Amino acid sequence: MTRMSLKLLCLDRFFTQKHGNKLFAEYGITGKKLRWNEDPEAFQRWKDGQTGLPLVDANMRELKQTGVPSLVFITKRKEKTSSVLNGFSACIQ
Repeated sequence: MTRMSLKLLCLDRFFTQKHGNKLFAEYGITGKKLRWNEDPEAFQRWKDGQTGLPLVDANMRELKQTGVPSLVFITKRKEKTSSVLNGFSACIQ
């Protein structure tokens, strides 16, 4: 196991220990209801890496091409890429 893999495994373990079943709750660990963008065309652009946000687009194209996220993708890039689904694209810029 690489050093990076071990770090990620430890982070996941401690995060799960801290938040427990809240990770799977409808409103997540914050308990706040999220506003979802239910536009199917926007969702397709996100999946295809065509959002207009370079970091998000690069992440999604890499994921689509390889089928797996890179280790770099697993850290902050995952958070920023998924936030587009919630309509929080302002957080990325």
